[in-house]
Amino acid sequence: MTGICSRRNTRPAAWLLGAFAPLVWLSLASAESRTGDARDDAEVTIVLSGYTAELAGPPIRHERERLTHWHSAESVAAWTVWVDRPCKLEVQVEMAAQAPFAGSPYVVSVGDASFNGAMQDTGAWDRFSVISLGSAEVPAGEHVVRLQPSELANGVFGNIRSVRLTGKGLRPGHNVKPDTSGPIKVITTAQLRGSRLRECDSLSPLTEAAPNSTTIAVNTSESFQTIEGFGGAFTESAGIVFAQLSPARQEELLRAYFDGETGHGYTLCRTHINSCDFSVGNYSYDEVEGDVDLEHFSIDHDRERLIPLIKAAQRASRGRGFKLLASPWSPPAWMKTNGEMTGGGKLKPEYRDAWARYYCRYIEEYAREGIEIWGLTVQNEPAAVQRWESCIYTAEEERDFVRDFLGPALHSADLANIRLIVWDHNRDLLFDRAKTVYDDPEAAQYVWGAGFHWYVSDEHHHAQMLTDFYPDKKLLFTEGCFEGTEDVGDWTAGERYARSVINDLNSGASGWIDWNLLLNMGGGPNHVGNYCSAPIMADVESDRLLYNSSYYYLGHFSRFIRPGARRVLSANTGRELLSTAFRNEDGSVVVVVLNEQEFPVRYTLAMDGLLTQTLSPERSITTLVIPAGG
Repeated sequence: MTGICSRRNTRPAAWLLGAFAPLVWLSLASAESRTGDARDDAEVTIVLSGYTAELAGPPIRHERERLTHWHSAESVAAWTVWVDRPCKLEVQVEMAAQAPFAGSPYVVSVGDASFNGAMQDTGAWDRFSVISLGSAEVPAGEHVVRLQPSELANGVFGNIRSVRLTGKGLRPGHNVKPDTSGPIKVITTAQLRGSRLRECDSLSPLTEAAPNSTTIAVNTSESFQTIEGFGGAFTESAGIVFAQLSPARQEELLRAYFDGETGHGYTLCRTHINSCDFSVGNYSYDEVEGDVDLEHFSIDHDRERLIPLIKAAQRASRGRGFKLLASPWSPPAWMKTNGEMTGGGKLKPEYRDAWARYYCRYIEEYAREGIEIWGLTVQNEPAAVQRWESCIYTAEEERDFVRDFLGPALHSADLANIRLIVWDHNRDLLFDRAKTVYDDPEAAQYVWGAGFHWYVSDEHHHAQMLTDFYPDKKLLFTEGCFEGTEDVGDWTAGERYARSVINDLNSGASGWIDWNLLLNMGGGPNHVGNYCSAPIMADVESDRLLYNSSYYYLGHFSRFIRPGARRVLSANTGRELLSTAFRNEDGSVVVVVLNEQEFPVRYTLAMDGLLTQTLSPERSITTLVIPAGG
């Protein structure tokens, strides 16, 4: 039985997808044709494939193009479509079910219109039928399309391959398969061949796989986490060096990192609350001891060098903007047990409430400067006693502070939209530390996810475990740098960056943030001598910018894997190469391939019926871009 009603589907899980469902406009000439441009007055069909759906609620499995293993009536699949003008839309569902499990009712909603249907017995789980649910008038504009079971027959729902909408005024867009019949763009950086993010000759498809070659297999029908972005950190040191450059060199640096057309197009960055080691000395925003009401709170210190750099980057991003994560290295000295911002120490219990409100005040003051804070980490490296700014929390102390003070303070200040991130330290204890917080529902409700650094350990399985055990929480790489000052041209730094990015992304990370954006040739300034390298170093005496290999390697990710991209399944047959693959919102697929060997490696890329072969140069990184289909 099918029907149409005008009330909006109000199930809570469905509404979670309203802001996040991908905006997709696959325009088709007819229900049978998947290519071709439609005339403005032509009736077109859009096919919303299961593999591009945004999912919420209890897990649903992507299996090839279908959505399967629905275990709950709270599970939701969603897409977004755009209608140029008011039109009558016909709704169809491509589904499969098998007795005695057929019969589960479901609702498909398009904006305010809802269509009721039931899973029909198609005779087999892989025998799909297209079922018409009816039609309704919809206004022009953006509409979220949701599919949700009403209940499960015998505990089973069935398989969904697509939702199909037919009408006039539907616009083409990103929810399309990659075009596996056309040329593939190839961008390479190689140590010995002089290539630096150089676009090479494009590749063409093959009819059969080449013998005796490594194969990188990509399956775009199985997708994982969504990307928030890539970027680096604004520190006071970076701001100081930036101010020492000429206007021309400043503009060069900003374009290199933030221009989305000619540079890296950074979209996710980090900064520090109070001072860090990459500052000229200890400072906080309230140096008046006992000022629990924060009457003397001021960010004037940041207005000298740090905020001007952030604002310059905002202008250079040309309206695209970037998300900004903020981390404290230490509370003010008077709030700590050791009376110093450096050397560890702990937050005094009597100042937990004031310190929680301190974060809120920081966010509000930065907002007055036109700088929106996207997220917070509770504490930078909470398990490390450092000679620079640091503060120690046990796992239980961090949990309790989030649950009883910081989470409630953010909500009371109308800042519940701030993404709160725990741990923000090395991979080795990532799972254990996050688990302590996540297993407390009262604390976990405030937490967006966990952050981690690369120091001490390359054990990526800790990140994978956290992804597997807590799939509703996010992962973010929040800091890494090449310690000490590398020689410009040292290739191992770039390779270490790429190795980390690929493994972190493949383990579930939704973004990757480098440490300092800019330092001088000595790896500073740093008020405790903890010098390190940055992707771009400045020779302020000669007014030159010097680009390390890490700059070029990071560009192979940030320039091509854009916010909103979803990681897709990929695997290699050999051990010579590392790779990761993503599908962008425009339908293009990006495959990044790292070769750390001293010899070139020939490999075959196999993806959705595509076969193509190329050579990965020795000591190189390559990005392959497969364009969106029609």
